[in-house]
Order: sequence, then C-alpha cells, then structure tokens
Amino acid sequence: MLKSRASSSNHKKYHAKPQPKVEEITEDEIAQFVTEDGLPIYTLYVSGFKNYLHPVTVQTLMHSFQADGPIKKVVIHDAKVPYAFVTFADVKSALMAKRTHHFFNGKKLILRPADSWHQPEDNREASESEEEIDMYQSILKLNDDCLYCVLSYFNLRELIVIEKVCRRFQAVVQRIYKTYRTLDFDKLADTSQLTLMEVRNITRRMGAHVVTLKATATSFRTINPRIIVTILRHCRNLQSIHLEGFNMSSMLALRELSQTCGNLKVFQLPNCSVTDEIVTCLHNARELETLSLAENSGIIGKCLTGLRKIKEINLSSCPNLQPSYFMQFCERNPELKSLNIIRCDKINHICLETMARHLKSLESLMICNSYASVTPADYVVLVDMPNLTHLQISYNNYLNVDTFLAKLADLNRLDYLDISGGHITRNTLRALTNFRKLRVLKLNYKIECVDDTLAQISSNETIQELHIVSCTSITNEGLVAFIRKCRQLRHINMSGCYGITNDLVINILPHLAERPEILELVVGGTQITIGVEEHVNAHENPKLKLDYTNTAEAFGAIDIWEDMLYGDDLLDMEDIDDEDLDDDAYAFFHYENGYDSEFDEDELFV
Repeated sequence: MLKSRASSSNHKKYHAKPQPKVEEITEDEIAQFVTEDGLPIYTLYVSGFKNYLHPVTVQTLMHSFQADGPIKKVVIHDAKVPYAFVTFADVKSALMAKRTHHFFNGKKLILRPADSWHQPEDNREASESEEEIDMYQSILKLNDDCLYCVLSYFNLRELIVIEKVCRRFQAVVQRIYKTYRTLDFDKLADTSQLTLMEVRNITRRMGAHVVTLKATATSFRTINPRIIVTILRHCRNLQSIHLEGFNMSSMLALRELSQTCGNLKVFQLPNCSVTDEIVTCLHNARELETLSLAENSGIIGKCLTGLRKIKEINLSSCPNLQPSYFMQFCERNPELKSLNIIRCDKINHICLETMARHLKSLESLMICNSYASVTPADYVVLVDMPNLTHLQISYNNYLNVDTFLAKLADLNRLDYLDISGGHITRNTLRALTNFRKLRVLKLNYKIECVDDTLAQISSNETIQELHIVSCTSITNEGLVAFIRKCRQLRHINMSGCYGITNDLVINILPHLAERPEILELVVGGTQITIGVEEHVNAHENPKLKLDYTNTAEAFGAIDIWEDMLYGDDLLDMEDIDDEDLDDDAYAFFHYENGYDSEFDEDELFV
C-alpha cells in the first residue's frame, strides 16, 4: 500500500496537467510555429538533463519524445552544460513536443525552438522558374573576372544567397568577401532588420577580413545578447569598432570584446550600458587613439586611469564621472587632441585647471555651461590652451560665459565656434564680432538672433558655414545682406526659420554668379517651396543648392538641462550598489565559477 502511494505521489510530482492531443493543434498554430527567419520549426533544443546521474542516450531521448510524433534525428552534445537537438518529421509533432512536459531523472526538461541554422535544410523552400534557369545559363557564359564584376554590385545579404547557386558562384563570391574591410550592419538593415542567423552567416564568411565594424542595436530584429557575441567572435582583426545601443555589461560580451581589442585604434561604445568593468578591454587595446563612452551613466572613470596615448575621447553624458579619475586621465594623456565632457555633471573648477595645465595639445573642446561646481570666472583658465581652435559650449540659461568668449576673441585662435542654445547678450555679440578667423559659427536656437545680429557678425568675412536653426526672428532682408557681404559662404542651415520665404532665393541668385563655390542652403521648416527651383534653374550658372531637410527636429530641446540638474531624473552614484554594476554579468550564461574558458561554439549557437 505504501509503495503504491509513493508511486502515485511521484506520478503527480513529475507529470503535470494532461498532455495536449495532436487534434488540439490547429493549422494556424502550425503555420505560426516558425523561427525569426520564417523557417518552419522541425528541430527543438533540449536541455535540463545531467549526464553524471544516468547518462542520457539517443535511445532514451527518442523514447521520451516518440509519443509526440515520428523523430528523424537526435544529436546530443556532451558539454559542461549538456544539451541535445531533436528533429521531428513534421512541424505538428515538434509543436506538440514543445507543449508537452517531458522529464528525465525526475527533472523537467527545457525545450525551445532551435535556431534557424539548426532546422533541416531539406525542408527550406527552393524553387526556380524556367526564366531563372535561362538567366543562369546566360550569365555562366561570362568568365570569372566578368562574373566577379557583376556580383560585386550585390550586398552581403544577397551574396550569401547567390553563393548557393553553384560551386563556381561560391568561389567568385568568396573572392568578393575577401575585399571587404568595413562591415556596416546599419547599411545592410536599410530594407529590413537583420536576424541572428543572417548575422552569423555574414560574420562567418567575411569577419576575418574586416577591420572596421559599425552596428546599432536598432538594425537587428531582436535585442539579443548573442548578436554582439556572434559578431565579435568572428571579427578578430578589428581596428575600429562603433557599437551603439547594445548591452555590453555581461561577462561574456566583455570577454569576447577583450579578445578583439589587440589592434584597436578607434573604440566607440555610446549608450551601451558600459561600466568600469571595461577596463580589461581598454588594457588590451594598447594602440588605442580614439575612445567614446558617451551616454553611459555607469562610467565612474576608474577605467580611464590606465590609458596612455589617447588622441580623442568622448565622455559626454557620463554624469557619474568622478573628478579625481578624470584629472588622472588628463595628466597621463598630454597629447590629447579632442575632448568632449558635455553633461559630465561632476566636473569642477579643479578639473578645468588640470585641463589647462596638462592638455596643451588640445585642439577641440566640447563643454557645457551647466556644471554645478563651476562659476563663469572658472572658464577663463581654459584660454591657456594654445592650440585650441574648435570650441563647442552647449548652452542653457544657467550661466553666461561671455568673459570666457571675450578672452578667446582677444587671442583670435578659433576657427569653429558652437554656442547653440541660451541667450545672446550684448557682451556675447561684442565677442562674436571680434573673432577674425572663424570659418564655422553655430547659433542654433538663439531667440535673440535677429537681422542686426547677422549684420554685426558679417564683419567677419572668413565665415564659410552659418547654422541658425530655429532662429525665428531672422527675415529675408537680414539674410540677403549677410550673404552678400560674406563672399566665402558655402553652407547655411536655416531649418525652422519659418519667416524665410522664396523671395530669399530669388534675391540672392544674382549675387552668387561670380562666386567660386556653390552655396548650399538647408531650408526645411521654412516657407521656401520646391517651386522656387524654377527660378534657380533659369540661371545659367546658379551656384545654389537647396536641401529641404528639416534638421530642427533633430536638435531637440536644450534648455531642459537645468531641470534635469536639479530634478530627480539624473542618476546619482549614491543610488548604485556594488551589486548593481554586475547585475547583467551572468545574464547570458551562468556558471558557478564564472564563464567557461573552454566555451564551445555549439554551446553559443543553440
């Protein structure tokens, strides 16, 4: 009796709700049981069994799944975390097995659809019409060099399909793969987002030849951590990496990244959830010259202290960057040419003094006027940088830095100045009129920028680019006068200046005929219409190009920073626990003692 009860108890424990019948699976459900690439699912990934108790065999798995339907193949991988692939004869059987509870050694097995590349190839649709066959016969008459030229016009996604036509096509396509030095997933995703299988197919074929990698998370169909691991695993000879929007905080991603950094010269990871754990990657990148860690609130700065020979660095929107680590970085990288610390909110006056003292080679500086611990007088120390020619000050109305601008104007070194946002005061305007070498001037979102402002800054006839996005008080008359006086002008961005009309174009055309360079106007968001092109084309040599893009939408609001500085939106390091930095460290594959150094590719691509 007791034995019977125990058996009944075990039956209840290991067998849950009644198993679904084949008849309960509808045709619609079968049609929808596909991978992200649209392939019908015949193969399931099976895990959750331990080989050291009662070793699993092909026979035991077939016995476990035979009630769900006919099985074509079972493959077992005896890895540290063992797993298997079970391939059924039809999709209905695979779907039924997926819905059924299966047990081994008293534990419930984990079942999920296998990746696209594990699905049987003989079930993938492949058909050719007679017209297509005729085309192949005609193109095969070309010699390999001609065929190489023709196939070179196809992109990587298309080449992967083309190489399956025949062995000759495959050989020619493989020659084309070897010519690729840049892999830009964003361009490949122009028509549709990429799947994990496409990423795997592309990187396995030409990853070894690539030296420049560009990828944004939005170019992929799913936010899957395996995507970035797959890319890095097959691209080992990279010299330039630009990844944006990925989660690079997991230990597995960092391990793959550190093994790719040996030859890196350019390393850009904006908005990638990066923390100071990336220090190992930076340590391995001994040739690194350009680094971007923008928009990563987990960066405290400790990872920067070991860097040497950096020429360019972007730390914008790293609000928790600590002054002590930043100053150590400045002291150890005296050859730095470009620095961006916009919205690094903990920057103080001592940081500015350290920059002025050690960064004598700095040519390009991007800062803001909203550092809570910096006064207007503190900025003046930056004029001691003798090579500074490119300056961007991201404004709000928190502080004015007119004294700093006036000192720079007296030295007359700048050829690029961006002071978009905030107000224009009399002192600001006086400083602008004293710059005599400016080639690029950006005054976007300056409400006080009016016709008289343009009249005064037009005394600087060296200006080649003017950006006045959403300066809504400017009129046709003011711009015409400015264009007539500044004869070296090549580009004006007036997006969002809705007071500008077609009359501007008509009135400036006669004054452009004798100029050596074409003037480009960005006129999106103005009252200039495409109908004015008739007047432009009526001139024999108009020297004018119109771009109807509205860049005003891309700039966004600038004056919200003050609210963010004093609100609760900004992440503060007091809210970060030590454990928070490692939340995702084992989110991908978790082992008791960290990742497995003998990680097999089959474990990754399951």
